[in-house]
Parts: sequence; C-alpha cells; structure tokens
Amino acid sequence: MLKYGFERIEKPAKSKAASIYQIEVSETARVILRGFGIYYGDDRWGGLFLQRYGFRPRYSSLSTMKKPAWRVEDLPKLSLPGPDTFKESRLLLRDLIEWVYSYERWVLDVQGVEYRRSTVNLWKNGKRKIICAEEMATTWAALGMFFCNGDEEHSADCWSQFGMLTK
Repeated sequence: MLKYGFERIEKPAKSKAASIYQIEVSETARVILRGFGIYYGDDRWGGLFLQRYGFRPRYSSLSTMKKPAWRVEDLPKLSLPGPDTFKESRLLLRDLIEWVYSYERWVLDVQGVEYRRSTVNLWKNGKRKIICAEEMATTWAALGMFFCNGDEEHSADCWSQFGMLTK
C-alpha cells in the first residue's frame, strides 16, 4: 500500500490495533483503511464506511475524522442511509467502488496476480468465502453497476432489497 501512495499511521504504544493507512484520492476525497473496514470521505457529500466482512454502507455527514479511528467506536456517528442521505450515500459508494476497482487493477498490473493470490489466500484462511484474485477488480465494478448505476429510484430499490437503506 505504501508503494501505491498510502501514508501509514503507526498504532499508539502498547496498542494491539493495526496501523491505519490513508490516502488523498482527490482534492476533496480520501480513503482510510482499517483492519475492520474502509472509510471513504468526500468534502462534498460526507463519509461512508464499509465493514471488512459486510456490505452495508453506513453514512456520516463528516468527510474527515478528528482523530485516528483505532477502534470502530472511534468512527464518526454512522447510520444506514435513509431518504434524506441516499443521494450522498450513493455518490460516495459509487466513488469508493471506482477507487477500489482502480486500486485492484493497479495491484494486478504492478504487483501481479501471484501477489494478489497470496494475499487473498491469507484472508481465506480456510474459513471465509473469497473472490479469486483475477476477479477482484471486476467484482467491485459489478457491485458498482448494480448499486449505483441507473436512476436514483432503481438504485434505492436495489439498496432496499439488501437492507442497506432505511425507510
């Protein structure tokens, strides 16, 4: 990740938390990676958090964090998107997915498929279902098309079907 341009924030002394990795992806947006998930913030729309092993976006009106999020409890106040925050949440998810897609393409192009396979096998650890290394980027692209393409009403229906939107 450092090779890609991420900044590593070392954990506090005596902490068992993993390092935080963050990168500015545009003049208004940033990605913050944690062992427990990814936070994407854009000054225009707020922030969106995806847990590592779940796909239920949580929205925050805050695009940045006042202090590093060493624990889930350190994240800004998050909630399932609702009618009043769906537009922003959809834009944030779209941009986050586009960023993850481009990052995964970079990993394959620069680090190689064997590198990605080795990291995916570490995640799998015999217990988890995984996406194979060759399909990681295109799977993210497919998620983006399903949840973020089309008109807002269609997207809201998709989000609702998967319990990602409050009424």
